[in-house]
Amino acid sequence: MRTNIVQERMAGNMRERNVAFQAAEAALRVGEATGPFLTSNVALANPATWDGTGSAGSIAGFDDGVAGPPVYQVGPPQYVRVGLTLPAEFRYIYPVTARGLGGQQTSVVVVQSAFEPTN
Repeated sequence: MRTNIVQERMAGNMRERNVAFQAAEAALRVGEATGPFLTSNVALANPATWDGTGSAGSIAGFDDGVAGPPVYQVGPPQYVRVGLTLPAEFRYIYPVTARGLGGQQTSVVVVQSAFEPTN
């Protein structure tokens, strides 16, 4: 009986994490699609512990099964060299950070990507 209870809890925790990850991934894709991609964007102090405040946007009505709407933040661009060819080629790359919740407030996933918007 104890084994079944432990397995049920593990399955429930995995489902919570999966829902939170899907919410964060959806917010990340919306952030990459819509921006804002401005040089005046503010950087997050610590993306891993970001609580979602000051976000650039959220996805309202994402899913009734999550504890809160997924949110995203676009940071200031970094001027990054791309490739090893000469002459050197540089591009603006924006960090996009997203935060998603599972069915409970304690199920949190934060994901981040480095994104180059199309001109």
